[in-house]
Amino acid sequence: MRRHLPILLLALLLVVVLGEPAQADTRGSFNVVCVYSHALQADPIVFPGDTGTPPASHFHDFSGNTTTNALSTYDSMIVGPTTCRLSEDTAGYWNPSAYLGGVEVDPIRVAAYYFGIAKGSVETIPIDLQAIGGNKSATRRAENPNVLWNCGGSGAGESPWADHPYDCTPYLAKVTARIDFPSCWNGTAPPRPDDLAYPSGGSCPDGFSHRIPKLSSRVRWPIVDPCLGARPCSESDAPDENIKLTLSTGSYADVSNTGAYYTMHADFWNTWNQAKLDELVATCINAHEACGEISSGPANQPPTASFTSSCPGLSCGFTDTSTDPDGTVTAWGWSFGDNGASTVQHPSHTYASAGTYQVSLTVTDNVGATGSTSQSVTVSAPTGGISLTATGRKPKGLQTVDLSWSGAGSTDVDVYRNGIIIATLANNANALNTYTDNINKKGSGTYTYKVCEATTSTCSNEATVVF
Repeated sequence: MRRHLPILLLALLLVVVLGEPAQADTRGSFNVVCVYSHALQADPIVFPGDTGTPPASHFHDFSGNTTTNALSTYDSMIVGPTTCRLSEDTAGYWNPSAYLGGVEVDPIRVAAYYFGIAKGSVETIPIDLQAIGGNKSATRRAENPNVLWNCGGSGAGESPWADHPYDCTPYLAKVTARIDFPSCWNGTAPPRPDDLAYPSGGSCPDGFSHRIPKLSSRVRWPIVDPCLGARPCSESDAPDENIKLTLSTGSYADVSNTGAYYTMHADFWNTWNQAKLDELVATCINAHEACGEISSGPANQPPTASFTSSCPGLSCGFTDTSTDPDGTVTAWGWSFGDNGASTVQHPSHTYASAGTYQVSLTVTDNVGATGSTSQSVTVSAPTGGISLTATGRKPKGLQTVDLSWSGAGSTDVDVYRNGIIIATLANNANALNTYTDNINKKGSGTYTYKVCEATTSTCSNEATVVF
């Protein structure tokens, strides 16, 4: 027996030093994917019934229930249609509108993850619960610990979570925010935000003894580089001044887009088909099963990204030819290889100098799946003439086109849209000139532009923008 004592002591020491073997996550869970629905300057949780001019709320992007607005009620929401892939999820999910370099960017979708606890069970989410996750009043990253950022991931692997958004190019994916909601309830019905609290150290605080599933909302945008080329911009190092992603939380009294990324938060209104929600809590969460995505139809197939290009001089026009086998392509993310980027379907881009550039396109379908491709384009300095590029965008859903040109030798130029002069402008023959055409229409449209030396037929190439 004495011969074996050292071996037993060694085994005991290994347990003490190394601890118990890592345990698998035994929480039950399920998730639902809901694509973007609409944007409104409204918040029916914080400012219910608000009809002021201007509204008291900042702008929000809504997913899930398509009827959510300032005047919504529980009764109106439970019979409303939904963008969720599970038809019984008629809940409302919303978050502040996002902007990249001051340009509004609609989200692709919200993936709503519902988690239980490792041991034991939770109560179901109460009917008509209204909750807010995150801290809209944060003044720095550390004041919003329930919000994290990553890129999802495919390419080089799943991306890590960080306390800030960062460049997603290495992961062939898009910027994603994770907002965790409080999961302790004080029993008041129907629950409102003040009736909920976050657990601490795995336990609910005094007065909030009812444990409910934790909702973790994952909001994804068609944004690859939130720093617009500023560096560093990695998961481990991205100074606040480099991050160009802002939120509508800059002001409640106007349409400000200056809110820092660390004010990210989200709202949830439980207007689910309650019987279906109760079933999923019982069969997934409290059964400690990881059920994955719950949907009403077959699994979604990702889109295939493709494009063609034409590059006269330093200006390139890009035509998206991407396809989706079971849905539609709804978002485009272009990287032009010179720190330039665009989110329109068919962009134009003018390079500052001749050379060969790697252009990448990532497309996203109507349920958030992505596909990517890249190809090289070669541009050369023009031998003469006017070079024009046109780039479309839709701030607040309104069609806007940014024009830039060089090579015109006259003191004035005429700007044409679809064959009609829309402006006569002063021209600097020795610099890049710019003009913004505020069309102020919503929906689709096709516009072809050219710039001519005033009152002459000396004109640029034609540049077309498709909304």
